[in-house]
Amino acid sequence: MSAPPDVQISTLLNYIDVEVSGGNTILHISKNGAFTGGTFNAAAEDQRIVLDNVNLYTATGVASGNEALLMQTLIKNGTLIVD
Repeated sequence: MSAPPDVQISTLLNYIDVEVSGGNTILHISKNGAFTGGTFNAAAEDQRIVLDNVNLYTATGVASGNEALLMQTLIKNGTLIVD
């Protein structure tokens, strides 16, 4: 699976960090792409989206912790749209 050619997953991970906690998926968002190297930095978080009772890794069949493949899968499935 791969993302559309114009989407650089490594760059996208500077903006979105995925965490699974207690059966919920938390998307940490940095509007300026300040999760350098895809590493979450609480001080750079601008928004947090919590998907209650949803584990995106389980729902997509992606191995837990593989954020790059998760992003590729979500984009390919049309469940994450980036412009």
